[in-house]
Amino acid sequence: MKTLLPAKTLVAKILAAKTLVAALALTLGCLSQVFALPLPQDAGATTQAPPEDTTDAAKILLERARTRYQSTQTYRDRMRIASFMVVDDGKPKPMQQLVAETRLDRKGGCLWRYERVGHAGGAMPYVVWSREGELWSSYWAIQKKVEEFGPNAELAFAGPTGVSCNATNIVLPLLLQRNGRPRFGSSVLELTGATVGTRENIAGIECETVSGTGGGDRAFTLWIDANGILRKVRLTMTVDPAKVADRAVDARGAAVLERMREKKRWTSVTEFEIEPVFDAPIAAEELDFKPPAPAGRPAEKPDETVG
Repeated sequence: MKTLLPAKTLVAKILAAKTLVAALALTLGCLSQVFALPLPQDAGATTQAPPEDTTDAAKILLERARTRYQSTQTYRDRMRIASFMVVDDGKPKPMQQLVAETRLDRKGGCLWRYERVGHAGGAMPYVVWSREGELWSSYWAIQKKVEEFGPNAELAFAGPTGVSCNATNIVLPLLLQRNGRPRFGSSVLELTGATVGTRENIAGIECETVSGTGGGDRAFTLWIDANGILRKVRLTMTVDPAKVADRAVDARGAAVLERMREKKRWTSVTEFEIEPVFDAPIAAEELDFKPPAPAGRPAEKPDETVG
């Protein structure tokens, strides 16, 4: 005759199993984004840890950057994005290259777009725009249709986040805020254990590097100039498939997880080089987007009837 477990013990075991299942699901969800993120030629390089007294200096730099982006009335940039993958200690393997552009006028609206570079399937631009910062729409050349999201910026940018190597989460959350918090995503300026490192020139502009972690196991290095402007960002993630597989709690998906154990761990790195312009005039037409007409249908003509 089997001995029944006390009720408290049974509940505790059930809760523990649910927690383990949730952890596995979250980890697998992150894995689905890894190839959309990813490391440059110096990705495997090691650097000396900065001294502890650089922590206060990092806080000052991050606060200066936070103020700069929140205070600007107009903003535009061009961002070059390169993603790499390093397996074990091997050489970086280029994954993809993208370009992205941001245009923002706090009184006129926002337009963000990205496209692929040198891809066999073409540029396939993805565009997200708003009218007066409130009504959001998106168009992706792969789907060839416009989607409307009303005032929900989070939903509007959810689609392009993965396919753009996370480019939507670099500058936009610093600009699009409500009550001092990003309207979507998370701020790259909210780093844990942030420290100041070396001084480097980015496109001829002297910057200080700030490194820390944000969003779990994501490691960031930011290149910030004397005016609090981001000139470059590096995002690094390391994934060990064996550790993911070891979290399996039942036989479901066991074959897939077993194959994952055989895979090597990899480091995924994405570098974002940014050319920003603050507080310069932006014409209204630069904030508007006219999707191409579907194949086989002529573009809509304006209504010229007189009422």
